[in-house]
Amino acid sequence: MPGEQRAVVLAGVMAAPDGWTPPQAAVLETMYPGYAALACGDQLLEAMVEGRRIAVDIAHLSIQRFHGLLDDRVLDRVLEYTGVAEVHVSSSRDSRDVHAELTDETWEVEWGRDRPRLGTPTILECHMHKLSHEQRIEQVAKMLGLVGVH
Repeated sequence: MPGEQRAVVLAGVMAAPDGWTPPQAAVLETMYPGYAALACGDQLLEAMVEGRRIAVDIAHLSIQRFHGLLDDRVLDRVLEYTGVAEVHVSSSRDSRDVHAELTDETWEVEWGRDRPRLGTPTILECHMHKLSHEQRIEQVAKMLGLVGVH
């Protein structure tokens, strides 16, 4: 029908209609380039200026940095932003969001560890189903800072 907004299906995934924006109360997740609304520093900055609540996925921010789309100025602002509603923690590999387990190289894991202490819901997003029971316990301990990240 004329003037009717319709959702578009891209690669089997329904995309929002042109011009649609999430409601102000929605929590927006930081993403990787080319996917969703918070996929680069400029979009993150705009969301923070608008006072949007955001879910910070440190692996996605690492991917943005890998692609040169998130500079130190915006990153520092994100890490100090009071509108962080939740945090997702896992490791990425360069440009890939692989939900790998925490290691010494996990970018910004210390920041992620501090968030539960501040009352921010924090999600350990590594692929736990691929790990043994002992490895799962170790990942939780690493996330909580009870053991070093190795």
